[in-house]
Amino acid sequence: MSVSMTTSLTWTRDVTGTGPQGNTVTRSSEATPTDSGFKRTLSVTGPGGGTVTRTREVNRAWDPSTQTLTKEVTVTGTQGNTVSRQSEITPTDMGYQRTVTLTGPDGSTATRTREVSYAWDPSTQTLTKDVAVTGLESAEAATDMQA
Repeated sequence: MSVSMTTSLTWTRDVTGTGPQGNTVTRSSEATPTDSGFKRTLSVTGPGGGTVTRTREVNRAWDPSTQTLTKEVTVTGTQGNTVSRQSEITPTDMGYQRTVTLTGPDGSTATRTREVSYAWDPSTQTLTKDVAVTGLESAEAATDMQA
């Protein structure tokens, strides 16, 4: 295994494993910072020399006027299929709202909104958390959108 970091802040890691019959698999990873996040490329080369590569790019943005944090993750799979996940977190009077939109390789989208609110009762010293979720009823819909 080798790990290195260059002056351009690129992080690389190469790992080679050998199985019981002498077959080797190599996993190479490279991560590079971007202006608003990072980009990571992972390549795996099997014993027959075939290579699969997946690229993941993460971008974050803060809007101080609306106090909204936006995060977008785009993954390009081994066959060039791209899926993305965009999430926005915005504060509310008593908590926050988070909206997540998934976009599949065919452009189809699924959205889920989660609103969390907190209430403090000083007489009983009890903190109550309420969570309301709408959209994307099943985790299956999310896993169907893999690159």
